[in-house]
Amino acid sequence: MIELLRKLLENNVDIYEKDTNGKTALHYAAQNKCKEAVEIFIQYGAYLNSCDIYKQTALHYAVGRNCKEIVELLVSNGADINAKNVNGHTALYYIVSNDSKEIAEYLIAHGISINSQDCNGNTALHYAVQSCNRDIVDVLLEHGAYVNLKNNNGCSAMFYTGDKEIMKLLITYGAFMNLKDNKGLLPIHYAFYSNNIKAVKGFIKNGATINEVDIYGQTLLFSAVYRNFFDMVKLLIKNGISINAEDKEGLTILDYAICEDSMNEMVRLLISFDAIGSSNGRYPNKLLFNCSNRNYK
Repeated sequence: MIELLRKLLENNVDIYEKDTNGKTALHYAAQNKCKEAVEIFIQYGAYLNSCDIYKQTALHYAVGRNCKEIVELLVSNGADINAKNVNGHTALYYIVSNDSKEIAEYLIAHGISINSQDCNGNTALHYAVQSCNRDIVDVLLEHGAYVNLKNNNGCSAMFYTGDKEIMKLLITYGAFMNLKDNKGLLPIHYAFYSNNIKAVKGFIKNGATINEVDIYGQTLLFSAVYRNFFDMVKLLIKNGISINAEDKEGLTILDYAICEDSMNEMVRLLISFDAIGSSNGRYPNKLLFNCSNRNYK
């Protein structure tokens, strides 16, 4: 097969020709991990930065296929190490899925932009954290990834962690626990909305604010009660969240819970922690009626 390839090139076959996906023969050689073919294409002057319809170069494919030899071959012969695909991803982003520390370190050593942001403002660190890839997170941070860089939604990598070891790594490298996104939410909110109680515990242990209010003046406790997250409610209360805080309507969480027929057990739980209704709540008569008729003890 290699000899046939040489003969074709010697007879001036078009080395730059692309198929319907915009791929050249070099793309396929890299994708199929055929180092010898890549060497021949380079020898015959193949354009190393040719892009397919997704703006992926041969380097993207070589990294995606976890082929360090071809990666080194392409980079050493002038491939654009910071070329971005249609989503704004450099080859470094592909490391997250194939988990190759060696290739990551090679690319970084040869000048790939470690803090490059894609079309959504995410860096390779955002994706590595989201994928719970501890090894790659460690490599990126060790080589200078900016831990508090925000994406287009205002989220740093910390917003996407659900792994306590990765959380420790991020904190070690200076991650802010109480950074707010574009909606005013904190990293702990993201863990909370996923009902990831282990991550919420980790955030609280490391100093995350739990009494922060949203645009309605409501804390995480309100959201936990609405969702019937019993264990989360207990965790928040035991860690000092204000159980009788009033929102912008002047209502406490008990005011809301008492008015829902499906929340009897939650109401009992709140009352067991000395929750009270607001003095100027919207439903004082409803609160009195329900407490009288549901036998809360």
